[in-house]
Amino acid sequence: MTTTEAFTQRVEVTRPPAARYWSPAQLIAPAVGFVFVAWGLINIGHSGFHPERVFQPHDALAGLHYTPFLASLEVGFGLAMLIGGALLRAARTRVRTLNGLAVGLGMVIVTLAGGAALGLGIVILVDAWPTQVHHWLNADHRDAVLFLGAGVASLCAAIASPFVLAPAEGRGLLQPEQTAPPEPEPAPESPEPEPELVAAHDAG
Repeated sequence: MTTTEAFTQRVEVTRPPAARYWSPAQLIAPAVGFVFVAWGLINIGHSGFHPERVFQPHDALAGLHYTPFLASLEVGFGLAMLIGGALLRAARTRVRTLNGLAVGLGMVIVTLAGGAALGLGIVILVDAWPTQVHHWLNADHRDAVLFLGAGVASLCAAIASPFVLAPAEGRGLLQPEQTAPPEPEPAPESPEPEPELVAAHDAG
């Protein structure tokens, strides 16, 4: 007996490998950014912030000197590092085009922010413009060491940290697939009797 009902066959669907990028910069950049955002906000809360006099007062907290302007720069630097770290984290998606754009933009932001922090630390450390630096930032050599460390860490995270391409293969769930039923084989045809044999049979 031949059945014409469709039968269900379970097949395994294999998804193509997804490229996932990972780098230590994905951890270093957000960590540095969080520290500077928190420290800048603490300084602003300690001394206050008035848009009409951003260079006053000259205050100190935990041995580090600052002005409200310097505290706002620290918050801006921290936010840039957080944004750059978030873009680097976005490089772990399954879309390769989005991965490349996120990595490129994140690296640019982290590199520029790290270079700015490193340059500011060098300017303070070598006393390039002592009068202006004291008036604008109220920073000394201890602040310079902090900015130098942040700049070096940021640049190392952006330039020296390698990006590792780790493909992750994923297999989908077993999904039912409808397949067509097999076609029944045609029945063999019986041969027709020859005319001579039919005439001889009728005559007999």
